[in-house]
Amino acid sequence: MQYVTSIERIGIKKGKKEGIEEGVMKNAQEAVIDVLQARFEAVPTPLISKIKKIKDTSILKILLKNAIFVGSVNEFNEIMSQRHV
Repeated sequence: MQYVTSIERIGIKKGKKEGIEEGVMKNAQEAVIDVLQARFEAVPTPLISKIKKIKDTSILKILLKNAIFVGSVNEFNEIMSQRHV
């Protein structure tokens, strides 16, 4: 068994935490995109790119709710612009 120093353990733990956070963020981005595609079929590529640039999961959660209830892709894009996203 290989010896792991306390500093290495901290690094490993930090790396795992960052990996989990990255996974949660990616899943949240995909959820917003999936809902928009399910509701409206065609989602413009620039809008998908815009969503994939959002790194804040709390904003993505709000956008997911908006994607569920919004009337059109254009309306969703307008909501994103109002939120300065």
